Amino acid sequence: MDRVTDLTALTRRTPCPACGQRRLEFLLRCDLDLGACLYTAHCRACDVSLEIVTAGAEPTRGELKAAVEPCPTCGGTDRTPALHCEISTHACVYTLACTACARA
Repeated sequence: MDRVTDLTALTRRTPCPACGQRRLEFLLRCDLDLGACLYTAHCRACDVSLEIVTAGAEPTRGELKAAVEPCPTCGGTDRTPALHCEISTHACVYTLACTACARA
């Protein structure tokens, strides 16, 4: 899977940090003058928009098994993508969480 597919699925399952409802939708804005696209999440219930922050070096779900280092807590190597949103920063952070101990 690619990052856009992962983010689309994660956004649907993530509760909105403002209203708590699972009504977030993934939006990809490529109409910016900077040339790079902006990943955003928008809540259809309360109209809050959040930036999705990703690190360019993070592997996509399809690359996870071959590209991750062992978890520093438990030594596990299987990771799943997660999305953590905060209303105070108006941002969601895309992370990779260890499936064995849930540490990001």
